[in-house]
Amino acid sequence: MRKQIGYIYLRSHPSYGVNNALKIGKSINIPERDTQYATSEIKRGHFQAVFEVPIKKTGIVEHRLQSKFCELNVRYDGGTEFYNKKITTLIEPYSYKLGIEHKKLSRQGIRGLTRFYEINKTNKNSQSWKDKRKLKKLLYHLIVLKL
Repeated sequence: MRKQIGYIYLRSHPSYGVNNALKIGKSINIPERDTQYATSEIKRGHFQAVFEVPIKKTGIVEHRLQSKFCELNVRYDGGTEFYNKKITTLIEPYSYKLGIEHKKLSRQGIRGLTRFYEINKTNKNSQSWKDKRKLKKLLYHLIVLKL
């Protein structure tokens, strides 16, 4: 049985840099989360760090990180999930200290996840397009033969 994985991530974006901040979040699907961000970002951000954690513990892990590093929280009149960039180097040691089962993905691992999703999505879309073309062609032949 495949182990169910969730993710805790740190997202970087040029607009967050003004406040020396990163966004901390959780997801069950990093590639899909990345595409959700893409629709709201004029200039694409990226995942600074991604940690695999057991899916049932993503909420608990996110909450513990937010509690532990509340002094690094950057908050004005927007979202509450932004933290000083210092948090990047503090998460993993804290996770080890608490015994939180996790795996930090490498840059290549993060790119691999998002790239695989883009290729897979493209293949599905092109297959759908080919199927529609075939159907259109079939309908054309049926109509022509019927006349």
